[in-house]
Amino acid sequence: MKMQLSKTMTLVTGANGALGLAICRAIQAEGGNIIATDVHASPNQNLKLDADDQYISADLTSAEHIKQLWRSFEAGNVCVTGIVNNAGAGLTKPVGDILESEVDLLLSVNVKAPFFMSQYAIKHFRDTQAQGNIVNIGSVGWHLKLLGLHDEQTCHCRYDAKLGC
Repeated sequence: MKMQLSKTMTLVTGANGALGLAICRAIQAEGGNIIATDVHASPNQNLKLDADDQYISADLTSAEHIKQLWRSFEAGNVCVTGIVNNAGAGLTKPVGDILESEVDLLLSVNVKAPFFMSQYAIKHFRDTQAQGNIVNIGSVGWHLKLLGLHDEQTCHCRYDAKLGC
């Protein structure tokens, strides 16, 4: 079944990772536009941005940074109609070796960021009177590493089939 995504603007967090790239491609393939975000300063070379698409480097571990991100949409009259909270962090080392700072990062990326991104998205949808959708993927990325699906090409093959892109 084909989705009708024309005239939509979907914000995708964790856009530089394999799953984020596949999500962006699937949205674009259905005629939607994206605002791709990631902690990295520049987009992954495999992320193709159309004229109406954007890439924004964003630190989503801070509620203040998230607030500033959403304020930038308001200031630029950008009407976000959907959000995919895809950013995730994980650790693949023994529990006894994990530091408190690493746990703080995990909680910030996997719990705090989706919560505040969703909170601001709901406010944005209400303020702009846009019908919006929120998809929270959770911390899937580290599972891919455990399954041996950490290289980009393998992840694309696996998710391309599921997402139809």
